[in-house]
Amino acid sequence: ALADAGSADCANTSAVTVAPGPDGAVSATFPVVVPPTPCPCVVLVQGNGVDYLERFPVEVVGAPGGTPVPVRSAPPRPAIVVVPATARVGTSVGVTGTGFAADEPLELVVCGDLGLGGTEDCAAHAGHAVATGGGDVHLHLAVEAPPVPCPCVVEALASGHGAVLTPVTVLGAPAGEPKPAPPVFADVRVLGASLRGSGPWESDFGASPRRTLELVLADRGGAPTGPLSLRLGVTGDGGRPRSLPVTGVGALAPGQTRTIRVPVRLPAMTFGTSTLRGTVGSAGQSVPFAVATGVVPWGLVVVVVVVGLAALVAVVLAVRRRRLSSRRDGEGMPAAFVAVAHEGAGEGAGEGAGEGAGEGAGEGAGEGAEEGAEEGAEEGAEEGAD
Repeated sequence: ALADAGSADCANTSAVTVAPGPDGAVSATFPVVVPPTPCPCVVLVQGNGVDYLERFPVEVVGAPGGTPVPVRSAPPRPAIVVVPATARVGTSVGVTGTGFAADEPLELVVCGDLGLGGTEDCAAHAGHAVATGGGDVHLHLAVEAPPVPCPCVVEALASGHGAVLTPVTVLGAPAGEPKPAPPVFADVRVLGASLRGSGPWESDFGASPRRTLELVLADRGGAPTGPLSLRLGVTGDGGRPRSLPVTGVGALAPGQTRTIRVPVRLPAMTFGTSTLRGTVGSAGQSVPFAVATGVVPWGLVVVVVVVGLAALVAVVLAVRRRRLSSRRDGEGMPAAFVAVAHEGAGEGAGEGAGEGAGEGAGEGAGEGAEEGAEEGAEEGAEEGAD
């Protein structure tokens, strides 16, 4: 699709990274791979650290064809030319530039070692110019020996663009072999991490909860990553980490962002906050991340509450029965004692009444006998007298 969407239209497995030669030329060999979108196809050349992007048409035999996607016209790429291309230290050269933004301020300077080390490789004094309304630049630049040996370049620095370079031969400056280009590495970043989902229903009763880990990964470096690996471990409140299986997540191209989803199972009987910790990376680089989730087995909680309430009710009923039994035992003993007392009192009263009656009868009989004898004697005496 003419790489209109950038690296998303490209076969990133065939990407290579190369450094320019002493003359600024680039040469590379790479395998031809069918791109993810239909042709027409191009070879995409993108600068690392400089503002450079260019497409070269290529016919890929065996790749599916499609309707060409209209390519948005790109603004002209800035460029500079030095005249003459060979100059001695202490002289000046004419610098002409095109493709810059209107009224853009520029800084131009002579640099050694192809300017690979940045401003540290450049001369102490720089020339300054402002682009015209059409984006053109014209400047006479004093040639000064850079602090590092040649091969040398004239470097134009603009606020809206990266460095624009063109070769120049500086007579009188020390020459040497250019330092090797700094190595380019992949730079894996974790842009986001989250745990989504819930269930299954058995997890409400203590079974292993299931979640889906979503990771947003990106390669912010200038080289593709190797095959990435993901290592996970879960830690509960106060528990030891439990490692989960290692999962391969493929590779990333420079500048590529990808969201991956990995199913995970948390340990059984998980309660409270569980933290999923992990690392993702390839050989030589490992990026840590952590994400937390809350797990509450509500079914198990309800069962525990119901059992607890049932046990509490049973205890309360047992205590009440014991108290009632004790109260009944305490009330029965005084009643027996009262009954016994009443029986004793009745018996005493009966015996007393009997004895009193007997004694009274005896006494009465004695007194009657005495009175009868006295009366009989008196009557006999009276009759004898008569």
